[in-house]
Amino acid sequence: MSEAIGFNRIQRSAVANDAIEMIKAMILKGDLVANQRMPSERELAEMFGVSRPTLRESIRALIALNILESRHGEGTFVTSLDPGLLSEPIDFVLQLSDAQLRDLTEARSIFEPAATVLAGRRMTPEALDRLEAIANELEEGLEDIDAAIRLDSAFHRLISETSGNAILITLAGSISALTRASRERTAQGAGDRVSASRELHDIVAAFRAGDPEAAGQAMKEHIEHIARALETTV
Repeated sequence: MSEAIGFNRIQRSAVANDAIEMIKAMILKGDLVANQRMPSERELAEMFGVSRPTLRESIRALIALNILESRHGEGTFVTSLDPGLLSEPIDFVLQLSDAQLRDLTEARSIFEPAATVLAGRRMTPEALDRLEAIANELEEGLEDIDAAIRLDSAFHRLISETSGNAILITLAGSISALTRASRERTAQGAGDRVSASRELHDIVAAFRAGDPEAAGQAMKEHIEHIARALETTV
């Protein structure tokens, strides 16, 4: 039974990858341009001859690579025409293993708290206001899974940028697609989204208090919660 399930998963990922390549080709040919709204899910599924669940998997992978963006209440839009992103192989996003997700979270638990401490030391009023706004928006829209994933990504990205450390910024950017896959898993539970929202507010509160070390500890606890949430999905 497990072999059949694994085979079906590989088949589905292969079909999803075909759909991804067709969408990327449309962008490269100019049939889709930056900031253009994508056709509806039904239209795309019919166009590519795939099921809607498979199409959703393709769209999620392209969002993970920042080629597409989901905008709450508006739809899915093209965000990047970067040839580097469009030529990047993305099978690893579709087939990321449970062990790799655990390794990813372990790595994040090492460098993200450190980046948070640096961000606290170099925090500006503008960056702090933006972080708080993101945390508030996440709290207000917990029912929207795609928005929760997008906002959580933005929060972590802004912290890495505020750290001012070019290596940490590059490191965070290089694993952005992987962390997106991790968020896809943990964001499915409403309780996990509520906990994540509360944890982001704890980080902001520590920044507001001028305590970088406390912010780093709050980030560490946030990543540990992610690790526990992942364990319930594997």
